[in-house]
Amino acid sequence: MALISKEMNDAMNAQITEELKSGYVYLGISLWAEERSMHNYAAWMRKQFKEEYEHAERFMKYIIATGGHVELKAIGEVPTVYPNTEATIKVTIEHEEFITKKIRGLLELAHEKKEYEAINMLQWFVNEQIEEESQSNELMATYELQGKKDGLWDHHLHRE
Repeated sequence: MALISKEMNDAMNAQITEELKSGYVYLGISLWAEERSMHNYAAWMRKQFKEEYEHAERFMKYIIATGGHVELKAIGEVPTVYPNTEATIKVTIEHEEFITKKIRGLLELAHEKKEYEAINMLQWFVNEQIEEESQSNELMATYELQGKKDGLWDHHLHRE
């Protein structure tokens, strides 16, 4: 007997697509920044790109461990052209807020279906989204504090 319901399996497969798309969005921003010699910002976004793929992998491993089936769907195109740095940061903030809503929806489904294993696994993502939204908002705050000067901001931008 599988520990994952069909509904949860389908919802987590959809979330895998969202996580992979998130990585793709951040890769696009990284390329945009690299083309403008904003190397620290590009590196920041490449790290974010890799994290999103790790998130997708967590869902894949969970689905398999609980007897489900992973389906990989099309990701779709993402922008690699933006009007300015502020626009890329706004995209990041809005995207993380969107992912937070998706994670909350999964958690609600897990409670509804009484899938306690999923509730436990999803709690990690709840905590991760707090960090993701905080980091995104901090990008904007530091950008504004440094007078929206791309070179100065990029020079001081570092991520552990």
